[in-house]
Order: sequence, then structure tokens, then C-alpha cells
Amino acid sequence: MQLSKCKWCGRPFQSTGMNFCPKCMQELDDHYKVVRDYLYDNPNAPIEEVVENTGVPEKVILYYLKEGRLSMVNATGLLRCEQCGATINFGRLCEKCQNKAEERIVQPMQQRMTREREAARQREMLEANRSRMYVNKGRE
Repeated sequence: MQLSKCKWCGRPFQSTGMNFCPKCMQELDDHYKVVRDYLYDNPNAPIEEVVENTGVPEKVILYYLKEGRLSMVNATGLLRCEQCGATINFGRLCEKCQNKAEERIVQPMQQRMTREREAARQREMLEANRSRMYVNKGRE
């Protein structure tokens, strides 16, 4: 385990791969349940109403929107694509920028995997065609 700084409160903690200390993680989970339950009963409620009626800070709700745990019905400009600035309903990137990012990441990975499969296939063919020797049992 390594020592990390909590993304939310800034306190150091023993990280097991999470960005939040256990206290903040529990608090975020508790807040999410409150917001989720409120939205089940009040679908399409504006963010101001959710903040007022749940007591969950707007900063926390914005975090859920950026993480894709919540989504807005109408993009109001509250969230913007981190790449191009377009208005979005949830997440960090608009669909166009997300597709571009996937192309930059996925296509090279797919090409590498194709090259590796082809190289493995060629090795198998060479191995299959290699001459082999053995001792004839009857001619020793």
C-alpha cells in the first residue's frame, strides 16, 4: 500500500487504488444514495431543487454528473466537455471528443493486437514446418 492524498479532502491516507480516503468515500456513497432516492421520487428535478431538498452540496452532485453516475435531461451549460467546451449532460467529454479519444486509444491497441496475432500465427507456421529428428527404434 502507498500513501496517497485524498482527492476530496486532501488528507493523506493508505491507498488501495482508490482516489478517496475511506471517510470521504463513505460520505460520497451516502450522499449518492440520498440523491438517487430523491431523483427516483422526483425525476427531472433541477440541480438547485436537489441541493435544497437533499442537503447534498452542489459540488458533490457535479462530481456524480462528471463521473456519469447521474445525468441531466437538458444540457444547461452546467457541464462542459473538457476537450472542446461543448455543453454536455454527463461525463467529462462530449460524444464527438469521446469518440476521438477512443480512436486514439483503441485503434492503436487493436492494430498492435492484430500484429501480435499475425506474428504468433507466423511463429506457429514456422514451428509446424520445422524439420524434426528422432531416433528410429529399430535402427539403433
